[in-house]
Amino acid sequence: MAADKPLIIRTELRPTFVREVLRVIGGLQNVRLSLIGYDSLAAELLSLQSKQDQPCGDRPILTKIAGRLDPRIREIAVGAVAGSKGRIDVPNLARICGCSVRKLEWCTQQAGAPTPERLIGWATSLQILWRLETTNTPVKVAAREAGFADSSAFGNYMFRHAGVRPTAAMKHVGFWALLERFASQFG
Repeated sequence: MAADKPLIIRTELRPTFVREVLRVIGGLQNVRLSLIGYDSLAAELLSLQSKQDQPCGDRPILTKIAGRLDPRIREIAVGAVAGSKGRIDVPNLARICGCSVRKLEWCTQQAGAPTPERLIGWATSLQILWRLETTNTPVKVAAREAGFADSSAFGNYMFRHAGVRPTAAMKHVGFWALLERFASQFG
């Protein structure tokens, strides 16, 4: 595999696996998490071979928040970040975490963390912002490829979750500052 191609880590959202992923991810240069029970490994491998493969923000996002995560929400946070590339929703996140939606909500509340919906919203916003800042992809293209109807729909989504629209984020805030805002919500 070429050096510019990411290493795919295929994992389940189980405590032992997630701890190991968080332990090693910072030492890897180009990594993408693939969630068993949600992501299609075949589709990801085919994507890596195509010219349409896009950069992934799993490593910078997870490296930044890893040390701040309450053990009760590690799997939830990792699932939200990894699943956000495929527009995961709360019921699917609960399913691959092996619990109910109410359990996810209870865990995030007990940990003083954002709700599962907000975790996914932040992670999705950061994943797309990472792509926008590491490529010359226009917002409308990145939004469409991420599953949004158009750039306006993504802009509204990002504003609702992260408090800033994509163009303003790129011009005035930047990925790293927005990531710091996200990380600060974990204590």
